[in-house]
Amino acid sequence: MKSGDTRLLPELIISVPGTPVHFMRAGRKIFMRDGKPLMKNGRVLETTYTPTKMQEWENRVGNEANKAAQVSGWVRPDRELPLCVDCDFHFYRASGIKKTCLWKFKKPDRDNLDKAILDALVLGCIIADDAQVVDGRIRKLIDDQWQGAIIRITLADSPDLPVGHKSKPMPVAQE
Repeated sequence: MKSGDTRLLPELIISVPGTPVHFMRAGRKIFMRDGKPLMKNGRVLETTYTPTKMQEWENRVGNEANKAAQVSGWVRPDRELPLCVDCDFHFYRASGIKKTCLWKFKKPDRDNLDKAILDALVLGCIIADDAQVVDGRIRKLIDDQWQGAIIRITLADSPDLPVGHKSKPMPVAQE
């Protein structure tokens, strides 16, 4: 898709099996020698790393997203196009949770689940930048049959702006 091309993108639906992993803050590793931190120019030498569990989840999401993109004919949209990303996270029922309960209202937090998905979509080259995601629904569900994430990516609609709003709504893409 060339810059300025406003054709409607196909909807991309991605199914990612496995326990959804939430965004984890990068860990810190301090370099040590003889039980003391290494110093350089008066500063402790350290590095950051992404936890293994997070790397595995990002890779799984990226791989499943690329498979779905090939099947659907998805082309990564330009950075200028606003996107809507809906995520349904399915978790197995924990012991003690009533059969009538369909919502997972305990940790992990939904915003951290969303961050992990958006980072994986950028790393997997499905979207150019997570900043272009302007809309989306995030749900945490209890599912007795399946655990994983269902991700739906579409072009965002123009927002309904309140009366008196100064900016103009973005035009909806045309075929």
